[in-house]
Amino acid sequence: KAHIDKVINEVIKYGFKTDSIVVNKKDYNKKVLILCKNSSFSNSIINGINDFLLTKENIIVEKVLIDKKLNKIDANSQFNIVLEDSIDNYDGFLIRPIEKYNETTKNLIHKIMNKGKKVVLMDVNMTHEQLSEFATQPSYVGSDFVVGGRIIGQRIGEITNKIGVDDTKIILFKGPMSNLSARTRCESMYDSLINIVASKNILRYSLPSLEERKAIDFISEKSNDWHEINSLVNKNVIIYCGNDNVASSLLKIISSKDLANSFYQSVKEAKKVIVVGYDGIRGANNELVLKNYGLDFLTVDVVPFKQGINVGEKIYGLLFEHENDSVVLTQPELIEYIKFPTEKYDNIDDVEYLFKNKKVIIFDLDGTIADTETLHWEAYNEVLASYNIKLTMDNIKNYIGHSETAIYSMIKKDFNIEFDDEQFISKRISLYLELVKKKNLKPFAFIKQILNKYNYMKFAIVTSQIPMVVNKVLEYMEIDSYFPPENRFCCHDGKNKKIDIYQDVSKYLKLDYRINASDAIITKNVAKGLFVGLCGMDIIYYNPSKLPEDNSKKKIYEYLTEIGGPAANAAITYSILGGEAYLLCSIGNSEMGLLIKSMLKKFNIHIIDISSEYNNISNISSIYVNTENGDRTILSGQHKFKIPAQLSLKDIVKKCKFVLYDGNLNGIENELLQCVECYDKELVLDAGSYKTGFPECFYHATTVISSEGYKDLNGCDVFDLQKSYDYKYAAKTRGKNSILYMEDGTIKEMDVVDVKTIDTLGAGDILHGAYCFFRYVKKLDFKNSLKMASNIASFSTTKRGVIEGLKYAKNEFIDEIL
Repeated sequence: KAHIDKVINEVIKYGFKTDSIVVNKKDYNKKVLILCKNSSFSNSIINGINDFLLTKENIIVEKVLIDKKLNKIDANSQFNIVLEDSIDNYDGFLIRPIEKYNETTKNLIHKIMNKGKKVVLMDVNMTHEQLSEFATQPSYVGSDFVVGGRIIGQRIGEITNKIGVDDTKIILFKGPMSNLSARTRCESMYDSLINIVASKNILRYSLPSLEERKAIDFISEKSNDWHEINSLVNKNVIIYCGNDNVASSLLKIISSKDLANSFYQSVKEAKKVIVVGYDGIRGANNELVLKNYGLDFLTVDVVPFKQGINVGEKIYGLLFEHENDSVVLTQPELIEYIKFPTEKYDNIDDVEYLFKNKKVIIFDLDGTIADTETLHWEAYNEVLASYNIKLTMDNIKNYIGHSETAIYSMIKKDFNIEFDDEQFISKRISLYLELVKKKNLKPFAFIKQILNKYNYMKFAIVTSQIPMVVNKVLEYMEIDSYFPPENRFCCHDGKNKKIDIYQDVSKYLKLDYRINASDAIITKNVAKGLFVGLCGMDIIYYNPSKLPEDNSKKKIYEYLTEIGGPAANAAITYSILGGEAYLLCSIGNSEMGLLIKSMLKKFNIHIIDISSEYNNISNISSIYVNTENGDRTILSGQHKFKIPAQLSLKDIVKKCKFVLYDGNLNGIENELLQCVECYDKELVLDAGSYKTGFPECFYHATTVISSEGYKDLNGCDVFDLQKSYDYKYAAKTRGKNSILYMEDGTIKEMDVVDVKTIDTLGAGDILHGAYCFFRYVKKLDFKNSLKMASNIASFSTTKRGVIEGLKYAKNEFIDEIL
């Protein structure tokens, strides 16, 4: 793609002449076919491999993914058809089959290799004996299950020592003999464990099958033995399940508290349950689900994108440099998704679970109970003003998380100044407390709701603030009665770190029992969302009639200017409702661009401007709103922009829970989609109208919400395309009419709120932003997220302007939002 872009630019530069011109002709003398089943793993590892192979100037890499929706017979047949048709067209083959190799696949591989071409088999369970069945042996690239088992075994051993060997039972369910990977990793795990933990503390079983139902029946049968002899009563229990799907099923059994279930009966009296997985147990929304069961979790993650990068050079050597390695194993890594022993919870839905199962809730103060952080830094800057110093956001980011005394040392070093610590803190704290009183600071609404609803619980605070500040702030906010003085711990002097206190809170707080990991710590962690697409300035005219006729002039006295663009409006909606929004767009540093950025910052939007190096004209649109019926006509002024050569989206995509894209940054899709796939993020598409980058986006999307008029170039709507691209959720908005959505393969209708519409501008953008809020912050299901978003969007049309309409709608649904 990059080469073709260069050629096109050269052609444009020379112009269209009668003479032939050869421009940077490149000899592509090697073609690689990657043929795999269509799965997130395949996509992720292929993208990693591409990262390396595409650095080789003489290679064309093409991939064919066999549709995972096909049944096994059809999928295998299609796999073999594609392979046979490709034999003469490619120089090298990277293959990951649908199922085990059948005779047809084997014969085709023989045929390829007999032509002197190289084949690399990827990530399949193949023994040396199976590889030797090929007359000419292909190379094999896979994950090193021995290393994976060893590192997870070592970690289990460390944890066992920490929580007490004599008080711990380790139960290993290794996969059946027929499953090489599950069997190998468990055997390696045991060999590693036995060096740390005595064999009497380890129970080992071989599952008859990794099929969930059969495996669960087998585990339930064995658990009868544990229950009868009370072998797990008052013990810490660590369970490795051989397979993540089996582990997930066990978690559901534990959380259901079904007294009739033998497995639940066997573990219900245990002190602590730790579930160990291998690839990461994920729920329907592709997020790790274990914290919802209140259990600690440990996993080895194969990190397929990283594996792809790591083996890219090796695969190139095997295909084209005649390297002779028959087996190449990539190294898995240890990932601890929930660090032992602390559990973290970040929203009210998790809190509902906590109060049914926990005894003490421990809060941080700043940014968790109330928005106190900005006032602290305001006070710092007031004191530092006498030194002609103003802390920037970069300074503040470096200081956050350090104790008060540590921050003073950092400021002195960074700005080469000296001051008396005691005088500085006295003045800063005095200013800070004045700000708290002046602004009538209140706790976050959901915090006050928790304190009132669950006032029978024990609440505690662990904070880096000094005691006097903590006491005064709680008093000003009228919540000091919920936190007894003995349950407030301040680690302001640097002698204790929060993490140390969390490990054994009872050493620091005066509680009447020993607190441990069965209790919980609440920290602030608002769901971050990345919104990608159009942002500009809208000039909106309101008039009770249709558009003026051609060649006429009309004075309009009611108009306003606002931020515009689908992605921008969706980001503002998400932020106002309570999410943390990042906006990736093209604005530039013209006077209008700087104004747009300052307006966005008022809504707490984090801006990533791909045109920040340019003073180009910003997007400016004119909108005519007929106030008789609320209809709007838009003239969207969009400038051309350049995608920066060094643009890297990895860091921003990695930190966000999801990505919403409106299709208006053509050229950014390749980088964006690769990051979405690499970091396993959900992609929401705002399909207002057809965009050239949408076909590839549909392939990676989780949710597509379209307007009524959306059709692709073949006339297919969002539901037709769902069958082809297999995105999970689809919906179509139709103005005042009901919303159509797909559920269980059937198109259904969802009624919208009947309101008196004044201004429909931005209603669709608001719906997309609100959907993301209810889906990813409130964690509602697709249907209910869509319904709540529809309500917000409908009520927004009863006021003029996107912002006023949105604020009004938020107030109408404040209880649901909270």
